[in-house]
Amino acid sequence: MDFASIKQPILDNRSNIIEVHHLLKSALAAKIVDILFYDEKEDVFFDKINSITLDTKFLNESSIIGNTLLEKKIYFSDDIKNNPKYNYPLDNPFKIDMDSQFIIPIFIDNKIKGIIRFSQLPSKFSNEDCHNFISLMPVLKEVFSNSTHSVHEKISLKTDRYKIFNTVKEIHNLLEVLRTSTNSPEVEKLILSGHENIETILAYLNPNTSNVSNIQNELQQMNKNTDATKEIFANVLIADDILINVQMLKAMLSGNQIINQIKYAYDGLETMEELDNSYDIHILFLDHHMPGLTGLEIAEKIREKNYLEGKIIIVSITNDPEIIAEKGYLYNYHVPKPFKKENVQAVMDKIRFEHFD
Repeated sequence: MDFASIKQPILDNRSNIIEVHHLLKSALAAKIVDILFYDEKEDVFFDKINSITLDTKFLNESSIIGNTLLEKKIYFSDDIKNNPKYNYPLDNPFKIDMDSQFIIPIFIDNKIKGIIRFSQLPSKFSNEDCHNFISLMPVLKEVFSNSTHSVHEKISLKTDRYKIFNTVKEIHNLLEVLRTSTNSPEVEKLILSGHENIETILAYLNPNTSNVSNIQNELQQMNKNTDATKEIFANVLIADDILINVQMLKAMLSGNQIINQIKYAYDGLETMEELDNSYDIHILFLDHHMPGLTGLEIAEKIREKNYLEGKIIIVSITNDPEIIAEKGYLYNYHVPKPFKKENVQAVMDKIRFEHFD
């Protein structure tokens, strides 16, 4: 592959991370591109577009991405394939084929500035292509040296969000037309299932979520005022290192009558810190594969420490059959991935009936 054609466009757009992301993704035909900037003050790497944050305390010799930093070395697909140091939560957060990645640490004046990771490269992308891509290093360094980057920066994708939201809404309306037009119960059942998933996506993409949240808060307050004698409002903690999982689960939980507040944690240590510092967590949705501490380790610590005298309700959100089979007794309930609204609602109904009513 010839990458010379994108040198100038990258230079021209080095301050526009969205455009740089688009150029790199198109040039390599990679399905996922992570452009991770280093925030020296916070000591973390972060991706402004994919909302990935990697704390350096986890980036050591136990992972591929950690070794790229320690060795100041580019890892090609052949270096990654079957490497025993492959750490899924850090090196493969999207759980794809592990031999289809390409990781480049960016050092300027011997100081780390960031990491670029390409995942799910096409089968025709060879090691020779990887080496040819290195010709772009000078312009890539321009992207990272342009200014000081902070993990607190936000990139507005509002235009794309509105476009996707409107497209999904059109699909939602078409499904409703199909549902009312079919005479087949089986087809109607399938359409209803798709309809519910579309509603979940709409809730996640809704550009007016702040207004929805305000309405829900007002309704909750009204419910509290009219039923002050019956306190059934629970605080929820969602622990998952994949942002989209957290957002989807949040969308499905939003508006549930027994929920007062939803908090989030994106790694095992952050989850334990949240539990130690917040003594009012009632329901924990717990993933297994997280950096720092696994979900299983967290569940065991909760049962050992007997938080709130065993009153924390743990909902497993891992699909690891071994964990569920061998350590299922640590969890109260299980919600499989990918999340479906009816599964989440069924578990919340059980929690309300068995613990709050």
